[in-house]
Amino acid sequence: MATKTLTLDELLSSRVKNSICKALKVMEDKAGHYAVIGAIALAKHGVIRSTTDIDFLLRPDKKEKVVKGLQAVGFEIEDEPDPSQTIMKDRKTGFGVDLLFASDEPYDSMRQEADIVDLCGGKGRIPEPDLLVLGYLLSPKEQNKIDAINLLKSGKVDVRKILNLVWHSGDRDAFKKLNSWIAESKKKVSHKLGHFSAGK
Repeated sequence: MATKTLTLDELLSSRVKNSICKALKVMEDKAGHYAVIGAIALAKHGVIRSTTDIDFLLRPDKKEKVVKGLQAVGFEIEDEPDPSQTIMKDRKTGFGVDLLFASDEPYDSMRQEADIVDLCGGKGRIPEPDLLVLGYLLSPKEQNKIDAINLLKSGKVDVRKILNLVWHSGDRDAFKKLNSWIAESKKKVSHKLGHFSAGK
């Protein structure tokens, strides 16, 4: 019996798709250049893990416009752990929107070079796997490390290209970190890769 690979749209409930579509519309109208990152971006690249939110990478100068736009369509602020992050939830579905604000590299490239893709009945801007891994290098979060390793395992990352970029940046700590992730990605153990369970 053949197994069927599910698409991102097939994995999401209609309630969650509605939340995502509302958020994407606000991004297109208010954010200018933005990028969808996190589990939703990973899923579009074939790496599936569970999530309860959609993550957006935005320029800091768009924060007020985007937050007001999301509030106008039913989202409310749940938390603002620091000036570079605002966490919001859809009042109807409980699905989250995680807004991350940064204005330096590789984040500018992630936003500007993001591919426009079909996403839950709308359009979303998703960076290539190489840029996602570069962005994850700057994050101390364990989940981003796991996501980077799983992207590396997927074979969709140009490893030589990103090694070269990181080497020439002069950031030796990032270069060591990337090499350790590459080594980890070659092991046969899965890194907390789970089922996509967004929404009810």
